[in-house]
Amino acid sequence: MIRWKKNTTSQEGEDRSEYLRRPWRSATQRVVPVLLGAAVAFSFLSLLLGNRGIAQLWELAWRQRELRTELASLERDAENLKWELGETGSMAIERPAREKFHMQRPGEIVYYFPREGSSGTPARSDRYEDDSRGDSGESTESR
Repeated sequence: MIRWKKNTTSQEGEDRSEYLRRPWRSATQRVVPVLLGAAVAFSFLSLLLGNRGIAQLWELAWRQRELRTELASLERDAENLKWELGETGSMAIERPAREKFHMQRPGEIVYYFPREGSSGTPARSDRYEDDSRGDSGESTESR
């Protein structure tokens, strides 16, 4: 670093332009470190608190761990359900079809019992033949 001496006498032939630059150079030497420090502080704060900052990364890493744990749990549940489906085989399909759609196998007799709180009379179904009908399908009762 160059030290400037202030010489009021100009007997040595001192260049006045160098003397006049001295205040500018000292101001530059003071301002540049302040600006660099401000830039470094701003960069650090934006890195720490910014949209993609370290705090955001920590939060995202924590969320990722949570989601991976949940995914593992759901995969275990899916495996259990696949195993249950394989265990029951066709009964898993047959039972709801029998109950919901009143399906039956050929030659099988199905009894329906009334549920609690119902009137006990079965719902009329055109599917079952009435005993009062003859071979022609017409009712033997008079209308």
